[in-house]
Order: sequence, then structure tokens, then C-alpha cells
Amino acid sequence: MTLPRKFYVHQRKGWEVGNFINCTPTIQTLFSVTKEPVPVLFDTEHVAEMYERCPFIRRVDEPEGGCLFTSAMTNRDMPDWEYIHRTVLSLCGLSASMNDNMPHTYVDECPRWGYLPDRYIAICRGMIDGSSWAEHKQVGDEIYDYVFDRTGLPLVFLGNTADWQRDLRRMRENHVDVNRVWCIVNSMRRVLGALRYADAVISNDTGLYHAAGALHRPGFIIWKTTPWEKNETPCRDLFRSRQGHWYTDFDRWLESYESTFRRSL
Repeated sequence: MTLPRKFYVHQRKGWEVGNFINCTPTIQTLFSVTKEPVPVLFDTEHVAEMYERCPFIRRVDEPEGGCLFTSAMTNRDMPDWEYIHRTVLSLCGLSASMNDNMPHTYVDECPRWGYLPDRYIAICRGMIDGSSWAEHKQVGDEIYDYVFDRTGLPLVFLGNTADWQRDLRRMRENHVDVNRVWCIVNSMRRVLGALRYADAVISNDTGLYHAAGALHRPGFIIWKTTPWEKNETPCRDLFRSRQGHWYTDFDRWLESYESTFRRSL
């Protein structure tokens, strides 16, 4: 197989924020080969919002030619962004040397939303109760309470309305001072802007963890039981902590960032 003259990439419903972010290194390489923005058919509007100003993606409303690959392209043996890149280049007969310098994952760099505090920590607690992946991704309240107790910066919660309503209820039950809490929900452009300017990001394994990685933000990722290798981001500023080590890892991670934000606590 060679790279077709007409093709598109399909962002499929159910394989959304994180899955599509892992497609972006390959899309950038295809753009460098064709010299034209790559047609992408988005099934999910909030994923499309993340790429409104992307120079290497052209949104289409219907297929153009054949589907080259989809956001459902995953594996178990290596990071998905690397797997997709290697597999698509091989299928299209493109030079394997292009795998030596894979582009970084990408989301648009969005402007800061004006009402946010000057300095803050972004909190991402994705994965709605009832999802098939919920038990593997949700890490419970205790570790987040531990995080909140040790950080004096304002907290900005990012996600959707269901995430926020769940987290606000739990914070009140656990006597967290909600006066130091902001939220941004149901606006992916504002969420990306908040991630971009956060001092740090605290997240579980969710799509916004991959967005933080694409924006090169530092952070602490609370990992439960999802596959470790395939869900890795290329960003080396995000520290992932395995289950059983969250508390000690967080203390060490926080200490390492003393010069950047702990001095304000």
C-alpha cells in the first residue's frame, strides 16, 4: 500500500479526547509529506473544538476518499501515539526514518480565560461513574483530599458538568474549602486555555491528561489500573504514580516543584 491521493482520518465516537490526541503526531507527519492539511472527520464535537486553529488539520463533514486510519487504533505494547505513527507509515510505504523524529502530540494553545486566579493548579477528575473504564481510572477521594490539604494555591476543576457536580458534592462532604475552588466545564477551548496556564496539573488517566501532555504542562498523574505503556504521553514533565505509591510519590513530586509553586503555600 502507498499513501492514497485522497484519504481522511476518522475520529470515532467512543475514541475521543485522549485517543485522538495520540493520532496527532501521525497527522503532522502526513501533513509534512502531502504539504496539505489532513482531512479529519470528527464524530465528537468537543474533540473537534480542540483543533479549530490547527494548521495541519482540515475538518470535513463527509468522507474524502478512503479512511486511512481512525482514533480507535490502539495496542498494548507501546505508547499509542508511537504505535499509530509506526503502523501508518509502514502501511503507506513511507520512510521508516521518519519514526526517528516523531512530532509531539498536539492540541491548540488557547487563550487564558480572564476570571481565573493568577496562579492555580488544574484538577482533572475525568471518567463519569458508570463508564466501563470507571473502575480502572477513578482513584477515589482520599488521594485528592491529600493533594488539596498540601497545596495552598487555588484549584481549577476542568471537565464536564457531571464531573463538577460529583466533585463539588464530594468536596463538601469532605469539608474542603470550596471558596478556593473554580471550575470550567463544557467548553473545551476554555479548558485548554486553563490547562495551558496552570502552574501544575493533577489528574487521573483521562483525556485531559493527554491534553496537558500535549501542552507540555508539569503535573502529577494518579494512575490506577489502566494499561501503563499504551497510555503514556511523550511529555516528560508529567509524573505518573502507580497505585500503592500515590502518597509518597506526591510528596516527592511536590518537593521537586518547590521553586515553582510551593513557596507560595
